[in-house]
Amino acid sequence: MKTLSLVPSITYSLLDLGLPSEDLVGRTKFCIYPKSKVQNIPVFGGTKNVKVDRISALQGVKSPDLIIANKEENTKEEIEILASVYPVWLTDIKNLEDNNLFLVELCTKVNLPADPIRINHDNNRTIQNHRASKPKSVAYVIWKKPWMVAGGDTYISSVLEALGFNNYFKNCTRYPQVTWEEICNAELIFLSSEPYPFKMKDLLFFTESLNRENKNSEIKLVSGEYFSWFGSYLAKANHFILQT
Repeated sequence: MKTLSLVPSITYSLLDLGLPSEDLVGRTKFCIYPKSKVQNIPVFGGTKNVKVDRISALQGVKSPDLIIANKEENTKEEIEILASVYPVWLTDIKNLEDNNLFLVELCTKVNLPADPIRINHDNNRTIQNHRASKPKSVAYVIWKKPWMVAGGDTYISSVLEALGFNNYFKNCTRYPQVTWEEICNAELIFLSSEPYPFKMKDLLFFTESLNRENKNSEIKLVSGEYFSWFGSYLAKANHFILQT
């Protein structure tokens, strides 16, 4: 089936689960894995600024039989335009249970050769292999200026809880704006590598800030991909925490 993916984790899952590269007729510029398979696949903008006009103009063998998008990753207006031209599957993955069902449906819709039950087993095994030895409250930070964290109804929160952590902001929805003081109430502060690209310099800066303020929170740099990329990518996770 000729498929066009507008989500990095979906692009990865399609190719990982057996879709031939030539059947993936389009991707976003953020769809960078698996590197060896995506390099020759046409790019149609980003997840929030899809080149709708270029996609709508596709014809013949380059025309998609199905476009796969995501409610959180993509823009409603752009998806509605594409849905007037092509069949669109708008996914909505809020937790690991949703992800299990998504993988089954993905293999069925696109006729992929992989066994989704095995992939789900691999995902679950990865979670079990990385479970925290002691449950601690975590503030999972995705942005600064303003400070934003993952709330309790997100896929990220589901992964956190499965790994044995307690999302400090689990009573909040989606990605609320909070204060640094609120973040410091958590036992652990996770600085995600995406969507805001927190790096080592941020870790060092905020560690010094915690020390000056006599805060007891631990702060760690973590992989945004492993915490937020749904689909089959989770099974490849080998280091949720990047630096401590």
